[in-house]
Amino acid sequence: MKRTMGRRKKKGRKKKGSPSWLKPWLRMIGISFFFGTVLFGLALGVEHVAASPAFRVDKIAWQGLAHLDEDEMTNRFKFVLGKNIFKVNIQALHQALMAEKWIKTVTVKKDYPNRLMIFVVERKPAAVEYHLDDQGDRAVRLASAPVLIDREGMILQKGGALPSGLARLLHVNAQAYEKALGLWDLLDHYPGLFIDLSNPDDLLVHITDAGNGKRLGLLHLGGESYAERWARFLAIERHLKNRGQVPWEVDLRFPGQVIVKNGLGVLKPVSGSAPESIYF
Repeated sequence: MKRTMGRRKKKGRKKKGSPSWLKPWLRMIGISFFFGTVLFGLALGVEHVAASPAFRVDKIAWQGLAHLDEDEMTNRFKFVLGKNIFKVNIQALHQALMAEKWIKTVTVKKDYPNRLMIFVVERKPAAVEYHLDDQGDRAVRLASAPVLIDREGMILQKGGALPSGLARLLHVNAQAYEKALGLWDLLDHYPGLFIDLSNPDDLLVHITDAGNGKRLGLLHLGGESYAERWARFLAIERHLKNRGQVPWEVDLRFPGQVIVKNGLGVLKPVSGSAPESIYF
């Protein structure tokens, strides 16, 4: 009986406290509160540092500019100067830059603490498109301001000063544009030439006096084999000049033949020339 009473008293002395299931939760809440306080403090610190004048953009560094003027481009995008570098929207700036017709590709990078780096690849002019005012007389009269275009057909400039040595084209169309650029490589530095793209299957070359625009002749080069056909024309060019009868029209689309027509009448055959046969 005594032993039984002793056991009961011992049980009654059990310490009171939090239930065992609650302790892990209290521990997790405490740890979360601690780390939350630390992170909040860090966020305030970062915000304070980021707001420092040391992180205000004070320079735009350009690379790759050739046609575009660096000072002009900086002035156009000066709205980012003085702005907190952390708040500069790179994607929006990229889109604004790509709206510039001379820019083909661009990369924008933040150079901490206070500079933006902009790497530009510019479009390169490939041709000048001209428009004729009147083809009824014997002179090529250029009408409205010429248009500067790149190899992809993008219009870069209308009128103004133009680079020299570019392909001079008439009636540009997408089907024949690449052909015309390839043909121009054969005709480079030959004055007074205009390539006519009005018919993609028969590229025409207008030959004029570079000084006064007087029409000298017209070549039919077809849609292929330009190097061989141009060589055939060069073989008889001297004979055409010696005759002095202009304007003439030369058809080179038939293998081994040169067919010549003249607005003043039918010419006599040219002797001693490279083609197998020449028809007038």
